Amino acid sequence: MDFIGIIPAHKKSERFPEKALYKINKYSIIQNVYMSVRKSKLLSNVYVATDCLKIKKQIEEIKGKVILTNRKHSNGSLRCFEAYEKKGRNHDYLINIQGDQPFINYKIIDEMIKFTESNKPEILTTGFPLLEKEKKDENSVKTYVLNNTCINFSRQNICEENVFKHIGIYFFKDEIIDEIKNLKQTKREEKEKLEQLRWLQNNYKIHFKKSIYDVISVNSKEDLLDL
Repeated sequence: MDFIGIIPAHKKSERFPEKALYKINKYSIIQNVYMSVRKSKLLSNVYVATDCLKIKKQIEEIKGKVILTNRKHSNGSLRCFEAYEKKGRNHDYLINIQGDQPFINYKIIDEMIKFTESNKPEILTTGFPLLEKEKKDENSVKTYVLNNTCINFSRQNICEENVFKHIGIYFFKDEIIDEIKNLKQTKREEKEKLEQLRWLQNNYKIHFKKSIYDVISVNSKEDLLDL
């Protein structure tokens, strides 16, 4: 099976303007994500999908690959889908790796690839056991999991067992992309700002593979204190 990784990134961020370009030591957040993901030997290729020339320049500085996309996308997956179409759609799976996880461990992706090769899910995501301090943190997205399937996602505290901190990685089987990209935004997705609710509320099954590695997402400058 063949897997392509695409990292969506844009310059605008309500809580942290130009977040992707922010330098952590020598490299920016988006450069760190790209370099971490590129360590995977199981991905056939890795690209950044962006509408920002500054981000494009930064990725090219580390000899990375970039696909320029439209500015009007409402979420990262739609940006990935456009980039994937431009690339030529010749892979079994497209992997959307969110661009605000500067030190993501590539082994998470490798473990998900191994799971996918055995189980062939249409959509797959991952998560890590939820810490107590994250339960009421709206920047920490939670998912309620039952029988290795995501039943719910929310920024609010989910009062159930088997609730995990969601990690921003999505696997999409190639043949399902045309269906997913044409779904309309739901009211709950718009309220929570969670794109995965669109798929869930349209009765798509989202498989879940538990990660043994935690991931810190950068939503605000305060999050940089945890890095």
